[in-house]
Amino acid sequence: MIPSKDFVYCPTCRYEICLTKCDIVDVVQESFVPKFSPLSNNVEGYEKKTVKLKRYLCPNDGSVVKEEEV
Repeated sequence: MIPSKDFVYCPTCRYEICLTKCDIVDVVQESFVPKFSPLSNNVEGYEKKTVKLKRYLCPNDGSVVKEEEV
């Protein structure tokens, strides 16, 4: 049997949960990534990298079941 992409196993409550029943939270994470100069290992500063994530929360206990980048 081929598993469906709509169902995810929750490790905390130990149930398979449909993603359509999950609460969806949009999160923006910012991080600083070092910029290296060409042909050397010297750091020339940091560039700010922002990543938008979509988190699916378990309806039973509110833990994060799945994260995907938007």
